[in-house]
Amino acid sequence: MPQILQQATAILENEKLRRNKFVEDLTDEMKAEFINGEVIIHSPLYYKHGIVNDNLFQLIQSHITKHQLGAILQQKFLCRFTRNDYEPDISFWNSEKSKHFRIDQAIFPPPDFIVEILSKATKNRDYTVKFEDYALHGVKEYWIIDSDPVLFFIEQYILKGKKFKLHKKLSEGFILSPTIKELSFPVEILLDINATQEFLEEGTYLKGREEGMKAEKITIAQKMLSLNIDIEQITTITGLTRKEIIKIKNTQF
Repeated sequence: MPQILQQATAILENEKLRRNKFVEDLTDEMKAEFINGEVIIHSPLYYKHGIVNDNLFQLIQSHITKHQLGAILQQKFLCRFTRNDYEPDISFWNSEKSKHFRIDQAIFPPPDFIVEILSKATKNRDYTVKFEDYALHGVKEYWIIDSDPVLFFIEQYILKGKKFKLHKKLSEGFILSPTIKELSFPVEILLDINATQEFLEEGTYLKGREEGMKAEKITIAQKMLSLNIDIEQITTITGLTRKEIIKIKNTQF
């Protein structure tokens, strides 16, 4: 047993040295990660990946800046987990965490919200080692996106205990984030630069966010009605009016 323990300790120490060297050798031009003892160098991104990433980053950045919700970074920023170092496509930290960030900081703690955009090379890791590691380290919300215009979708996972649970899978319609307060937009605009810019214009953005929140409240009301919960209680929880809930009930049943 002592010999096995010594061997395990030696392996972990060697991995620690290689991890430190990985961080030392990183350059601004590289997109790389250290996962389970291996250095993963990423290939250049496809145009479709870049379009979706940039559009989503703008939407979130505009929202959190307006409401002073925290900090957002994309791609070549290293997030340190217990064993692994990741560079998610998009990362968000709430204001309680981000207020401690330094202007010269290069390594960051596990985010509250992460987005990974699929590629052939990363798909397996996005659904396995990252999926488990992000959840175990308290990432509250994880979006996995297929940026292909034909296959396009967003899978929205919410942390339940120490595991992610699929909340929604959307190719169109509004998505609402419980982690980034009141962030809501129609997912299909991520494929179109002009549509994203139009949505961000004053008035359109606010209207879209309100519509997204309303859609989420209606979904909650529908579920509560199916459980025969009292209308007054639904009104209190969702903020919808009694008239609105009765209309939903008449439509649903």
